[in-house]
Amino acid sequence: MSMRIGSWTVYRYDTVDSTQRVAADLLAAGAAHRTAVIANRQTAGYGRKGDPWHDAPGTSLLATLILKSAEPRHLPQVAMIAALAVVDAIAEVGGACAGIKWPNDVLLNDRKVAGILGDATWRGIHLDAIRLGIGINVAGDRAFYARQSLPDATSISAEIGCVVDRNDVLIAVLDHVAARQDLLDGGGVEEIIAAWRHALLTVGRGVVVTRHDGREVRGVAEQVTNDGDIIVVTESTTRVQLTATETRSLRHSGHDAATLEEAERQ
Repeated sequence: MSMRIGSWTVYRYDTVDSTQRVAADLLAAGAAHRTAVIANRQTAGYGRKGDPWHDAPGTSLLATLILKSAEPRHLPQVAMIAALAVVDAIAEVGGACAGIKWPNDVLLNDRKVAGILGDATWRGIHLDAIRLGIGINVAGDRAFYARQSLPDATSISAEIGCVVDRNDVLIAVLDHVAARQDLLDGGGVEEIIAAWRHALLTVGRGVVVTRHDGREVRGVAEQVTNDGDIIVVTESTTRVQLTATETRSLRHSGHDAATLEEAERQ
């Protein structure tokens, strides 16, 4: 059974293997633009790196959103929209200021509170739809996530000190994704990019970026491009441009832009 929330058709499930998989099945069966799949629990959820997404029933908002109107050239900005919508929803529901760790994690008080996974479905050379997988830790204290071997994770409730309703977070996320997608479709790509840059926590910080083959790039995140690539200046002052698809992970390190400036003076 489905229900309507704003401009969205929403399917709710108690337990699924993965909301991304369910959304793919719905898409193959003809699901419409702005269809959302929501689950109370996933048994085989995964993140951008393919790593398992750990959750406990009732603690996380687990969703996949199907969008069909995006142009292929705007795929990077659709990912930006998802991250911004989570930041906006946390501000609206929890009154807290979250930020984005490149490329697609949302941090609250420098701890991971949400992750985003984007999958595109193509029919030949034509983009059919985008599935945005969004996992948000709504409940559970820091100790709970530490016991799940996630010492750097937290939840909205843990950081603001009060209970947050998952349905309120869902409605806010859906509203903000729709509003920002309408803006993008109306020609507001520069506004989307500017908002994403403003919310990004990574630029100016020391980073260690690990590629899929295990090679690391260490340095300072100097800037990001309009398509969402990151440019890292290494200790030898070499500039390396990296895409989200070629990286397995990024972590913030102790170095910052001051370290870069000192290296360039030498």
